[in-house]
Amino acid sequence: MSKHYDYVHLDLGATETTETQIGTVTLNQSAKKIVGIAPVLVVETAAAGEGITAYCSADSPDINNLKPLKLPCQVVQGPAGTLADSGVAFSPVFYPVDIAVTGKADITFNVASLGNALTNTCHATIYVCYES
Repeated sequence: MSKHYDYVHLDLGATETTETQIGTVTLNQSAKKIVGIAPVLVVETAAAGEGITAYCSADSPDINNLKPLKLPCQVVQGPAGTLADSGVAFSPVFYPVDIAVTGKADITFNVASLGNALTNTCHATIYVCYES
């Protein structure tokens, strides 16, 4: 089996605290199962006291056993400056999953913040690893 990777990305507005659609991934024709998902939020300039937690959810008209998938997001916060000032290296960690899929399945990913609205925007990226 070979592994494939894909992702969706969206810049979220500072006031978004409800579930927001990030994007849709279309798996390749030979896809058999999803083996990992890595949801990441990057807050470049966090203001003092702006803690954030969030989750990722997924839905698909092509995959019956996908709901109610909800995974916690990995959150990376920069200092009260630019992310380049932080000197932090970050490697997303894939949550292991075992979800049978069909080829060419569409999967829509969403992110919801469980915290307060932010002073600045943040970047939501969800990485998907699947086998064929």
